[in-house]
Amino acid sequence: MVGSRIEYIDLAKGFCICFVVMFHIMGTIPVIGTPITSFRMPLYFFLSGVFFKSYENFGGFLKRKINKLLIPYIFFQVILGYLYPYIMFYVFGRECPNSHFSNMWFFLVCKGVGGPVWFLWCLFVMNIIFYLVYMIGKRYSHFSPIFILLLGSIGFLFGYYGISLPRNIDSALTAMPFFYIGYVLFRQTNMFQTNTTGISI
Repeated sequence: MVGSRIEYIDLAKGFCICFVVMFHIMGTIPVIGTPITSFRMPLYFFLSGVFFKSYENFGGFLKRKINKLLIPYIFFQVILGYLYPYIMFYVFGRECPNSHFSNMWFFLVCKGVGGPVWFLWCLFVMNIIFYLVYMIGKRYSHFSPIFILLLGSIGFLFGYYGISLPRNIDSALTAMPFFYIGYVLFRQTNMFQTNTTGISI
């Protein structure tokens, strides 16, 4: 496994990208948008769980997640939320809605995390929470699925009743079971052990 690519995982990632594009193009059509909505993000978080690694300690883990998730998130939020509206206005003479400094204020201090890169922040939060569950599970392994189910249920109930937690934490909690399933299937079964070729993941 180490040092090779799993071909059908790469295909699944490609399908995720296609589903995201399809949703944003045809998401308003119920017969298309509803199935894609119920499938694309669970699949994405499932695949993210497949590749979870604890690394040498929490410091090393946090450093990698900041570099891979948090820095790209901040970069694109600044570009999309602050610089892009001004470029559109001064270069093309078009004013984008919700531009100006309110976007940066929203990005820095408000409870929501919007924009097309919201999932990077959500995945960052999920990884931090899951790392804590992982560490608990190393000592009390039978508690891990209970914690994950509890966290997922809390997130689902918040979403069901329209309650938004700060910084999309409710979305991260809701997606936690999919992340956990990917993590468990990768390590406890041999379903990812075949059809491998190529270079390192």
